[in-house]
Amino acid sequence: MERWTRRASSAQALALRARIVLACAGPEIPPIVSVARELRVAADTVRKWRRRFLAERLDGLVDEPRPGRLPTISAGVRHDNLGVGVGVGRPAMGGPAVWPSPVVCTTAVTEARRSDPR
Repeated sequence: MERWTRRASSAQALALRARIVLACAGPEIPPIVSVARELRVAADTVRKWRRRFLAERLDGLVDEPRPGRLPTISAGVRHDNLGVGVGVGRPAMGGPAVWPSPVVCTTAVTEARRSDPR
């Protein structure tokens, strides 16, 4: 858990949760308010993550699934197509200097569908 707090690749939310749990650990449990003040978060935030850690251990620190519909285009495909509106529309590449939004959206969706293995 200490590595989560120091790793550059850790999500900042996960690193903060790990810092909260580590600050609450030890033989003498510090008051929630002092931990919150030290980490500059709300006392309710400390209560929430301390409670979840005690109930679920490390699994409790991971984000719960978000409500709503699942994405229709995978994150990898979305990442691959981020440059569609930027790279293709550059004058040096033969495209117009500025592309209208509907054209960029249509092109991005078409490219995503073409490259998505589903």
